[in-house]
Amino acid sequence: MNYNKVILIGRTTKDPETKEKITKFDIAVNRNKEEADFFRVSCFDKTAEFANSYVKKGKLILVDGSLRNNSWTDKDGQKRVATEIIANKIELLEKKESNNAVPENWN
Repeated sequence: MNYNKVILIGRTTKDPETKEKITKFDIAVNRNKEEADFFRVSCFDKTAEFANSYVKKGKLILVDGSLRNNSWTDKDGQKRVATEIIANKIELLEKKESNNAVPENWN
């Protein structure tokens, strides 16, 4: 049996960027008062549309998804590996702005 599930709560470090139908952004998750971990989040389809519309730099969000490792060889011939979160669901955790009809989540 295999299980690949990640749930993170943190703040976005920049606005999402979309390239070739993939929306990406980074999230900072506090370890303690002095340290944080930074994760790359990738979204597709409706989750990407939600992220583009409502996720902005500094927003407190919950990301529910899975881990993916990507590996490649760079131009210098060095093997590189990067881990990213593939988001299946994103929830906004801060209060809604009064004038905007913002859904709390998309899954």
